[in-house]
Amino acid sequence: KVTVNTLPLIVKQPVDVQVVLGKKLELGVQASGIPAVSYQWRKGGVAIEGAVGATYTVSAAASGDGGEYTVVVSNVVGSVESGVARVTVAGLPVIVAQPVGARVGVGARVPLSVGAQSLLPMSYQWFVGTTVVTGATKEVLDLTTTKTNGGSYTVRVTNEAGSVTSEAAVVAVVEAPVITKEPVDAEPAVGGPARFAVEASGVELSYQWRKDGLPIEGASGAEYVIAAPGFEDLGRYDADGIVTG
Repeated sequence: KVTVNTLPLIVKQPVDVQVVLGKKLELGVQASGIPAVSYQWRKGGVAIEGAVGATYTVSAAASGDGGEYTVVVSNVVGSVESGVARVTVAGLPVIVAQPVGARVGVGARVPLSVGAQSLLPMSYQWFVGTTVVTGATKEVLDLTTTKTNGGSYTVRVTNEAGSVTSEAAVVAVVEAPVITKEPVDAEPAVGGPARFAVEASGVELSYQWRKDGLPIEGASGAEYVIAAPGFEDLGRYDADGIVTG
């Protein structure tokens, strides 16, 4: 009986693989030849130590396992190298645009949004503090503010590899100020000061006193005093410029 030795022949090439971070990576090849063939897997042209079977397996793929793989099939006649199999390791989502907060009044529309990228399908869940925002499962949270829904908003972006959480976007809901005590007419004593005062409720109030509808420079407190009023100070005074900061 005459046995004819043959050069190895690759009958099934290794194929491109996308694997999830932390999941099993497996590459395979089918080859024939006489006498029996041996294998050596390579990554980027460099031999992988111990990778000498028809399959190459990594039990838990890391990001560094991505790259271009080939396998050299050999026997006493010679060797052939397979085509390239490209391995992509799909990792956690990457947030490329963080949500941005706002300082607004009650009833304002505040669209909070996140930009994320991933090789895998993604899902979203918004939180205010540590509380889940019911039904908020898209890239954009279209928030209409009330007296009670201000707070620190984040979004958790998830794919098969795991989750990442955005930076916090603070939504400050500010109520309009309310004047609780109006200023009254000033009737200063001769040579005495004229005093105007207003009382208001609200958050971080600022004031602007006016004379005959025109702002008075520097008159930005809850009280406005004219130390020595004269004829030129006659007029109508108000603090209509009270605003919430």
